[in-house]
Amino acid sequence: MDGGQLSAHLAQFGISVSAEVAEGLAVHAREVQKYSESLGLVSDASTQTLVHRHLLDSLLGVRALELLGVGQNFCPTVIDLGSGGGFPGVVAALIQPHWRVALLDSSARKTGFLVHVASQLPNHNLLVLHERAEELLCSPFGDILPVDGILSRATAPARKLTSLAGPLLRPGGWCGWWKGPRATEEMEEAGSVMEKYGFRMLSRVVYRLPGQSISREIIALRRGGGVKCQQ
Repeated sequence: MDGGQLSAHLAQFGISVSAEVAEGLAVHAREVQKYSESLGLVSDASTQTLVHRHLLDSLLGVRALELLGVGQNFCPTVIDLGSGGGFPGVVAALIQPHWRVALLDSSARKTGFLVHVASQLPNHNLLVLHERAEELLCSPFGDILPVDGILSRATAPARKLTSLAGPLLRPGGWCGWWKGPRATEEMEEAGSVMEKYGFRMLSRVVYRLPGQSISREIIALRRGGGVKCQQ
């Protein structure tokens, strides 16, 4: 799969990206397919599953956050918690080149892969951090804190994510959580932690991936703001 093929495929879903971005996304996808089995990056690295379940999901989420107006300051620093194979962090860095994206993972094998992917891309806005989120504040990487935004996709329940994000995020910063059908329950369970760190839900965007009947959500959090639901 090259950039042109990927661009044409994304166009079927109403998503347009530049040729440069499409090629970067294709490079990332090819490297995930090459190393997925040995490193445990994704459960199914077939082209259709990789594009629909991981790449498209990441793209839709980052675009939703863009529409919600988060990450619009000049050059925000954003952490992808539990980046794994680089979804959504690498995708975010490619389609939001003004972001500085730190790919955080506690697995040395996965951060090694992410360093490799970053070396294959023309972007200079990727930083790979081999560290646990709980220990980041006191680690040698702590000088990037506090950050402007935090992303996380399929890594932990909302309560834990909010607890991890609180100490790492600047006042007025934002979070974007990719969530499945338990999104509402998870946010209710996270209520006391959200209150502790002053988080308020900014918005929820509901969508479905191709071939899937189960809805997904992007949940945007910020300190302050109301709640709305788009579908």
